[in-house]
Amino acid sequence: MGAHLMKHLHEIAAIDDRITNVRGLGLMIAFDLPTPELRDAFQKKVYENDVIVLPCGTHSIRFRPPLNISADEIDHGVAVLKKAIKEI
Repeated sequence: MGAHLMKHLHEIAAIDDRITNVRGLGLMIAFDLPTPELRDAFQKKVYENDVIVLPCGTHSIRFRPPLNISADEIDHGVAVLKKAIKEI
């Protein structure tokens, strides 16, 4: 499932250059946004759509989903991420 999520995050990063440094191992995945303010706005938008992501450091968003997450659940979360990045 980690590879599935990473693939989608790299696709989003290829479309929106504000998402950088997509990285991770397994389901411990993160990426960076250019400013703390943008990161916080992104986290808020995602949370408003019932997906939880964690801020990390000054610029990062990290994912720590349950190990039994399904591909459908990841796809739903990715749809929320795509929507949120367009709205900020």
